[in-house]
Amino acid sequence: MIPKKRIRLSFLVQKTQKLLFWWLSGCAITLASVYLFQMNHVSMQGYVLTRETQENAKLSAKMGQLDAQIARLETREYVLKVSEKEQMIARTREQFIVLKDTFTAQK
Repeated sequence: MIPKKRIRLSFLVQKTQKLLFWWLSGCAITLASVYLFQMNHVSMQGYVLTRETQENAKLSAKMGQLDAQIARLETREYVLKVSEKEQMIARTREQFIVLKDTFTAQK
């Protein structure tokens, strides 16, 4: 018969406590890492959304400027086509001139 090895109970308890401590520490570190990466992901989405919003505002401003330039050029072209004589109508026996309505480029 082989003799059984005797181990103190306090040694087994101590070993179990260490194992439990390391296991709980590992779980805590893993959960903290997952939380950190999740928050980083969420904040990056907010950052990207902010950049896209700013870019959209810049492009909208440029588009407004281009629309204004186009309207100005169309108005200038219309004015050049129509001579001043055609715009003015002289009334008989009166000392003033009435201008016809002039239409400008509209959106």
